[in-house]
Amino acid sequence: MNRRLACALVFAATALAFLPGLRNGFVSWDDRVLLVQNPYFRGLGWPQIRWAFAHFQTGKYMPLAWLSFELDYALWGMNPAGYHLSSLLLHAAAAALFFLVALRLTSSREAPRRGAPVGAVFAALFFSLHPLRVESVSWATERADPLAAVFYLAAVLLYLRRRLGLSCAAFALSLLAKATGITLPAVLLLLDVYPLRRWRWGEPGWQKLVAEKVPFAAVSLIFACAGLAGQATTRALVPLARFGAAERLAQACYGPVFYLAKTLWPSNLSPLYVLSPRLTPAPFVLSGLFMVLLSGLLIARRRETPWALAAWCFYLVALLPVIGLVKLGLAIASDRYTYLASFGPALLAGLGAQMLADKGPRPRWLWSAALAAGLCGLTAATVAQIGTWRDSVVFWRHAVAVDPDCYVCHKNLGDALAAQGLEEESREHLVAGALLLAKARHDLGVWYYDAGRYAEAAQRFSEALDAAPGVPETENNLGLALQRLGRPAEAAARFEAAVRAKPDFAPALVNWGAALAALGRREQARDRFRRALALEPGNLQAAVGLELVESAWRAPGR
Repeated sequence: MNRRLACALVFAATALAFLPGLRNGFVSWDDRVLLVQNPYFRGLGWPQIRWAFAHFQTGKYMPLAWLSFELDYALWGMNPAGYHLSSLLLHAAAAALFFLVALRLTSSREAPRRGAPVGAVFAALFFSLHPLRVESVSWATERADPLAAVFYLAAVLLYLRRRLGLSCAAFALSLLAKATGITLPAVLLLLDVYPLRRWRWGEPGWQKLVAEKVPFAAVSLIFACAGLAGQATTRALVPLARFGAAERLAQACYGPVFYLAKTLWPSNLSPLYVLSPRLTPAPFVLSGLFMVLLSGLLIARRRETPWALAAWCFYLVALLPVIGLVKLGLAIASDRYTYLASFGPALLAGLGAQMLADKGPRPRWLWSAALAAGLCGLTAATVAQIGTWRDSVVFWRHAVAVDPDCYVCHKNLGDALAAQGLEEESREHLVAGALLLAKARHDLGVWYYDAGRYAEAAQRFSEALDAAPGVPETENNLGLALQRLGRPAEAAARFEAAVRAKPDFAPALVNWGAALAALGRREQARDRFRRALALEPGNLQAAVGLELVESAWRAPGR
């Protein structure tokens, strides 16, 4: 297959698959704040250019992406079709560049050149036509993903051609679009080991390879510091005290397995995967075990399948900036985070297609038809996913359908419905969102309480009551947390509120009695314990509490 023809085929197939996205509008998921209501990017004059380079909008430093939006405004005004067209063309260009990179990487001794174009085409289309790419392309605000990928892949291609200065410049441009590619220096070292084989374990010469990466590492460090500084200016950066090291490690283990599962079976894709406090530790533990076992297996078989280990290492390294070690917001995962990391699985898919083209059993047309059918299936799923970004109501309806417990999705759907004048349905979702938010914060408070982190538990219970006041269970649990913190008077007030909201709430009566006893108000404590026993005659805590209070009452000197 002619290389230029194959490159044009990849570009055209990608563009055609995403063409339905031109019918989509802006959605109320950053588009409104960053584009529709933002006057600062509108134009290509010096004030707009200066603003693009001088501001951290929503904590992100992406001046090159803003320049592309400014060009869009000059060409299309605020017509969303023009913005989607630009993202579509950038994604198609990234697919074409990935084809060229894949062609170079698969044309090695382990991958004969005769099959390389087939494998490279399949790898590029597996990457570009996958439904996980929809969020980065159909979400106008996420223009930065395909734009950064174009320069990222250009940097890799130039490095493969040993144009180190130009490669480093392209890398800097990629980070000016979005800083998710900051791990490229480590990726280039991986390429040096395999498939370039510029260095083998135990051999001298690694110092030269590392020295080549120093300019790349310097650029990466600058943008990493800028990114952290920008995120620190917003509330998106979650402090370590609120989301600890153990939780971050658990999310870091969960993410790669979650994305791998979505890559293999891309169903129920959502714009927001919320970290639920009701999620048990099992998925995180199993994900960690899976990563350890798979890594161990690939290391053990590194001589037989070095390409698999190299792709797995690239996948993990590319995910590092977005894996949760630096915690941003409430999401546990996002489809857009797979944009660069998906090059690894796509290369593996391409190598599999290449091996079938080279050594697969006959008839070859059957394997070709199977591969084509797989790509058609991905395209159909992608087109369907693009349709969920049509407008804000369609978008958030889909999100609620995927995750009915997502309080943010209900709230945003309620706002979108209200904007269209559908007040009754809007109210239903706004109320559902408030109740789910309260429940999520309550459940997180329970988690902190069980972990012995009572101050954080009290804060979460208070936030739950702000979202849904007067819930008796939350009032009771807040009282328990305050009692643990040595604040019995405040605890007693919360138990009283719980009983006022639910008069037959025996556990709250018992807790109220204990708080009153701690305050020395034994007559009132005895009354609460008796009321609890009247409701639940077999309540052991109430009986013990009553006996202790009455024993103290009967003691000499009382």
